[in-house]
Amino acid sequence: MISAYVKHGQMDQARELFDSLESPNVSTWNSMIKGYAQLGHIATAVDFLKRMDLDGIQPNTMTLLTLFDACATIPAPAEGKLVHASVDRGFDRDGPIATALVYMYGRSGGLDAARAIFDRLPDRDVAPWTAMIASYAHNGHGAAALELFQRMALDGSPPNAVTFNTILCAELVSWNAMISAAAKNGDLALARDLFSRMPERDVISWTALFAEVAQTGELDQAKHLFDRIPEHNDIAWNAMIAAYAQNGHGEEALEIFRTMDLEGVFPNRATFVSTLDACTISKSSAKMGRFLLAELHCLGYHGGDIRLDTAQINLLGKIGSLAAAVEIFAGVIDKNDICWNSMIAAYATNGHIEEAMASLSAMTLDGFHPNEITFRIVLGALSHAGLMDPSWDLFVSSARDYSIRPAMEHYVCIVDLLARVGRLSEARDLIARMPFHPDPVAWTALLGACKLQEERDLGEFAAAMLVQLNSENDSPYVVLSHLYSKDG
Repeated sequence: MISAYVKHGQMDQARELFDSLESPNVSTWNSMIKGYAQLGHIATAVDFLKRMDLDGIQPNTMTLLTLFDACATIPAPAEGKLVHASVDRGFDRDGPIATALVYMYGRSGGLDAARAIFDRLPDRDVAPWTAMIASYAHNGHGAAALELFQRMALDGSPPNAVTFNTILCAELVSWNAMISAAAKNGDLALARDLFSRMPERDVISWTALFAEVAQTGELDQAKHLFDRIPEHNDIAWNAMIAAYAQNGHGEEALEIFRTMDLEGVFPNRATFVSTLDACTISKSSAKMGRFLLAELHCLGYHGGDIRLDTAQINLLGKIGSLAAAVEIFAGVIDKNDICWNSMIAAYATNGHIEEAMASLSAMTLDGFHPNEITFRIVLGALSHAGLMDPSWDLFVSSARDYSIRPAMEHYVCIVDLLARVGRLSEARDLIARMPFHPDPVAWTALLGACKLQEERDLGEFAAAMLVQLNSENDSPYVVLSHLYSKDG
């Protein structure tokens, strides 16, 4: 019964039934760990591993594979290292466990740890080779991935009749990893050459190539490759939707989603994540976004997947449904930095400054750090509200407390606020002290404030700077004309 609850993501019911058991066996513990891990609740899954140990139940291969695979997927490197450190070191010489560990460390950038585990394996079949190649590919080390791929061919034994089908599937994964490696390394010509030499291709092979092409912004080429795929499954559709959304083409991403629906391909959670993200950059975000949220509800989704919950928070914040965003955020059990940042942005963009600042503090107390985008959004909201002191405090805090070097957008927020509250000389001095060449936005903010406050001399200076940046822009002359007219 617990397995049935877990299969349908009903972890509250599974937990209630589990807690009623007097002596759950290892299979039951594994079911609970798997359920939480699949929903992204890694901290809870690791807690169950600790409880399992305290109850005298030793984890088996299935326990560890479940946790390591989940830590690789999210990724959750800290939890993965904790699990690795808590088990018998002999486990990481077991083929399947070692392969899962290589994937886990590789996905989170721990290539040294991944390679050490790989090198300790006394006997390597194609699975750990593939995991190590994929790890190099994922981290952009195309040369290392290619070198290892060539070593694999030299060191491996040819498959016999019994193992041929299994090995062929694993080799297909290796080919896909190599295509991804070449493309991530900026060598699309090599990626296409590898693709053309593949003994067999699957939808992942096609997807690996066109997804990496899409990452370069060459969406027309990506679409051409997508159209050539013999059969479009949900993986291919999801990759295409994500490609357009990640490149800022929200309307096109939504149109692909509609086409997917018309072709009878059922959307999964990954589909909804990418499509909701597309709504946040689409002009029709409110209408389409509410439709998607309603469809999710009709499909019986009520939270539990942190990626999907975060995508909903992003959209709800964008369309002004703050109360709904807060409700979803409150229901997220294992919040990560992305989820916190999304909620803070939702508060800030809807003018709830106090709540945004309080969430910023709570996020830090929870062990997470805001990123550059979070600071930009909150600074923008503070600037828009005319709150000079909190804006400056946050600007200074970003570098002092969070080691985030202020970007151009952060400086522009402060310049705009200084200018709007009448501190024009300070705004000019801050532009001069920027650690990079000021862009037109900063000078435009200062010039606009000079117009409102009829500050002719500083206005002339700001206009001159704008003309230097773009001599074909007529707007500085228009503002100067206004200033001169005021002087009679």
